[in-house]
Amino acid sequence: MTNATFIVPGKARGKARPRVTKFATYTPDPGGWTDSVGYYAIQTAGRPNWESCIELNFTVIRQMPSSWSKKKRDAMGGQPCNTIPDLVNIGAAICDALENILYPNDKQICSITCSKKWGPIDQTEIFVRCVDES
Repeated sequence: MTNATFIVPGKARGKARPRVTKFATYTPDPGGWTDSVGYYAIQTAGRPNWESCIELNFTVIRQMPSSWSKKKRDAMGGQPCNTIPDLVNIGAAICDALENILYPNDKQICSITCSKKWGPIDQTEIFVRCVDES
């Protein structure tokens, strides 16, 4: 198999800034969202450890606020949204979460396509493809 498609339920979280303490440096993962990305990747594709270039496509779907009217919800479904966290931080979290699961190093990613849209529930749709270099 040279591709993997999976959906991670829940609100997407961006990669946080590293924290430095007296004893260690760590990057927090509140809510364990990046662990969920890795879990769903393993459930879908196992651990193929692709060696060539990787294409990463993901769509973050944000739940529309319950305060919106039905008319506004119908109009905004599928439309782009500009909520936080930004796509750069979400992309960094996804790339790091899939490292050592689908590919050995995230430097192999040669193409990223991403978007953020309004929808009925919070979820992230992820498609990863190994591009044959031959």
